[in-house]
Amino acid sequence: MATGASEAAPPSSQPEVSVTAVAREPIANVPDDGRSALLMIEFVNEWLAPEGKLRRLIEDEHQFSQSQEAARLALAAARQAGMPVIHATLQMSSDYRELGRARFGLRGAIQKAGTWQKQESGWQFHGPFAPLENEFVVSGRAGASAFSASDLDNYLRGQGITRLYLAGYATHVCIESTLRAAHDLGYEPVVLSDATAAFTDQQQQHVLNEVVHHFGWAMPTRVFVDSMSSTSKITDIPEASPAAPPAEPAETMRTLTAPGQDIPGISGAVVVKGDLALLSGHVPVAADGSIAPTLEGQLEQAFQNLDSTLHHAGSSLDRIARMTLYVRGYRPEQLGTIRTVRDRWLKGHAPASALIGVASLFRPDVLVEIDAIAVMR
Repeated sequence: MATGASEAAPPSSQPEVSVTAVAREPIANVPDDGRSALLMIEFVNEWLAPEGKLRRLIEDEHQFSQSQEAARLALAAARQAGMPVIHATLQMSSDYRELGRARFGLRGAIQKAGTWQKQESGWQFHGPFAPLENEFVVSGRAGASAFSASDLDNYLRGQGITRLYLAGYATHVCIESTLRAAHDLGYEPVVLSDATAAFTDQQQQHVLNEVVHHFGWAMPTRVFVDSMSSTSKITDIPEASPAAPPAEPAETMRTLTAPGQDIPGISGAVVVKGDLALLSGHVPVAADGSIAPTLEGQLEQAFQNLDSTLHHAGSSLDRIARMTLYVRGYRPEQLGTIRTVRDRWLKGHAPASALIGVASLFRPDVLVEIDAIAVMR
């Protein structure tokens, strides 16, 4: 029985163990004795298409945009290095029989949201991330983990793969579930920290800082790509957040274009003496050439493209000094939609702005275009 005046207890012969402190063993100290593979989880329309049913759950647009950019670079690096690439989606029957009769948690949420049905396109891989013919696509999956009821474990063991790099969505759901399962099955899971995204930054940071080290490692995409530099050369790798500023250019001006935004004869931005980034009009064309049918979807894509260009220039949305938004056939009742999408991306930043209605833009199916001037970091 303890009392207020008890003598100090003698030192224990056993070391004190904290239930919250798990050693964060550097991955460099763990020998990679087998093969490695890149697992791309849910790079599909439900998340990446403007009309995707899960797309609307994303609150941190900058994190989400950066994750796509980093994932493209990780995918390109793995392919160039000859690393096996694995793709995981989720397909459900129209009555969701795969989920069983107990409808709670994700089992209930999936049915309520109407996602992942085989007869719809949400489960299909999104253009820039579509599997190549020789890449493995997980089948049979019926849960949050990519291992759940699937053939992933058999494939990995058959190929002698022991280390698994994870990219995709959402960090706090399917990435975390796959991380835990991979650990328990004896694999070495590594989360590509900036090639994943959660709904909010708080969710993302919790998983990366409080969960991952119990089951594996987290690694920025730059480190992943650099580890394969002997067999591949990838440029414009995004830095781990916060991004370091680029070196001051010697020339008066430099031009740049973010990946997937190439337009003949046009640069995405011109950086002037390292002080300002002058951005071209950014249109809502996705990397696969698709354009959303709605104003809201096009605004989302245009801001995503704008954010990507700013990131490559060494700036960000919160450094925009002036922004002009052009809307074809603008009507006052559209203002609410425009403000909602704008505020979601700018997060309270209020640059000098103009909203201009125009009769036409560069293509008849394009409803919006955004140009901007931003201050460098």
